[in-house]
Amino acid sequence: MALVYRNVVGPIKDAQGNLMTTGKVTAMLKSPVADGTTFVYTQTVEAVVANGVFTLSLGAPGTYDFTITDAFNAPFDKFTAALPSSPTSDITLAELFASAL
Repeated sequence: MALVYRNVVGPIKDAQGNLMTTGKVTAMLKSPVADGTTFVYTQTVEAVVANGVFTLSLGAPGTYDFTITDAFNAPFDKFTAALPSSPTSDITLAELFASAL
């Protein structure tokens, strides 16, 4: 197993299709990930959402608890998803959410 870093990206839209203007996305790695050379410990990584756009760089493969909050720090959504190590291109938050259903 090779550990890679993947970017999780937006956009984030509400039920009406409007971009979340400001907010925050956090991802907490549920258990450590290691490939024999690199060790990623359980940690929370955070990104600011601006006009629906954000980028989180996360170690993969791993399972993360994702939390999205709005500008007032009120919960917008929360889910758990597995982040695969390949392909190594960016993956959208929507793709991860769909894989968690």
